[in-house]
Amino acid sequence: MAHQDKPTIVRRDFLRGALALGVMAPVGMALASCASPADGSTGSNTTSASSKNPFGLKNDTSIEVYMFNGGYGYDWATYAAKEVKKRFTGITTTVTPTTDIGKALQPRFVAGNPPDLVCNAGGDQIPFVSILNELETLDSMFDIHNYEGERIGDAIYPGVKNAGTYNDKFVAFNYVLTIYGIWYSASLFEKEGWEPPKTWDDTLALGAKAKKKDKYLFTFGKESASYYQTLAINSAVKQGGTGIITKLNNGDSSAWDDDAVQGVFDALEKAVKNGYFIPGGSGTQFTAAQAKWSNDEQAILYPSGSWI
Repeated sequence: MAHQDKPTIVRRDFLRGALALGVMAPVGMALASCASPADGSTGSNTTSASSKNPFGLKNDTSIEVYMFNGGYGYDWATYAAKEVKKRFTGITTTVTPTTDIGKALQPRFVAGNPPDLVCNAGGDQIPFVSILNELETLDSMFDIHNYEGERIGDAIYPGVKNAGTYNDKFVAFNYVLTIYGIWYSASLFEKEGWEPPKTWDDTLALGAKAKKKDKYLFTFGKESASYYQTLAINSAVKQGGTGIITKLNNGDSSAWDDDAVQGVFDALEKAVKNGYFIPGGSGTQFTAAQAKWSNDEQAILYPSGSWI
């Protein structure tokens, strides 16, 4: 992947072994539609569905959308809003971007007046299990045909429904597929004669080499704590199996005592104590922290999804 003129960032491979979980997974930016009226009716904004109107949207209605303004932006939502307005008469659409979904919308969910559509993502996303009663189920989405005439259920990657199901209720439709891994500059590694690490022992050894070059292993931004959480959990699953993630999803706190989980935390603790993180990360805005990796090459590794 080319990333800025200096340096060129290339994802050569997922770090294997205990370091990272080399999987493709739907990113956590999910769409959730708000609940229908309690009486089970379709509500005042809908009419009979058809091929030209797959959601049964009425003319002269309004649609409110809140979008997480993250790495993928929200242009696709404003584009969709414009397309809807072309096809229907008198439609009013409002697309609001925010980096703090929870802060913006939790009070509205509590009050029972959430927006029509929410891109619930980012470090401040609302836990789906806490708002399940306010969310519409999305099973019928699979049988709807898009404007190109293709059935949506035939156009998506496998696993979308599993990823968006909470307590047996399908409420979140993930819209992008990402790759999680550790990112590095191939040109820098080639210049220094470094090999991408495959285990945490390799990683710590690389941190020592980087320190001799006045560089750091990792950079940390205050909003990117979830990136390191993902790194830790994925690494533990890679080492200890998927039973760990099952326990965590079920709220079983014993998962944190698993040897694989503790092994990752021990390695991260050593990285911190050995000075392998750029200092001051807890007070650094995450894009500024990322620039210390991508532009300045102060740090040599960064955990992220492919939105980077």
